[in-house]
Amino acid sequence: MILTDGKALVVLICFAAVGLIFMACGFYFMSEGFLNSLKESREDEESRRLAEYSGRLCGQVAMGIGALTIFCGIMTKVFPQIFHFLALFYVIALMIGFMVISFTMRKG
Repeated sequence: MILTDGKALVVLICFAAVGLIFMACGFYFMSEGFLNSLKESREDEESRRLAEYSGRLCGQVAMGIGALTIFCGIMTKVFPQIFHFLALFYVIALMIGFMVISFTMRKG
C-alpha cells in the first residue's frame, strides 16, 4: 500500500498532533511542580535525588519520542513509499522509550 497525498497529509497531521502531546508531557515531567511532588513523597535525600533524576529522564524520553513522532510524520509526507519501514522503526523506538520510562519509574 502506497500512501496517496491525501492520506499522507492526514498521517502528517496525526503524527504532529501526537508528537506535540508527547512533548507537552515531557515538559510537564520536567516541570518543578511535578519534580517537587515526586520528591515530597520520599523520605531520605538519596531517594529524593533519584526521584528527581527519574522525573527528568522520563521528561527527556517523552520529548524525544515527541520529536521522533513529528519527524516520522514529516518523513511520511515527503517519502510515502517508505511508510512501512518507518512505521516499524517508529514502533521499535516507542517500545524502547516506554521501557526506559517504565524501568526508571520503577526504580524511582
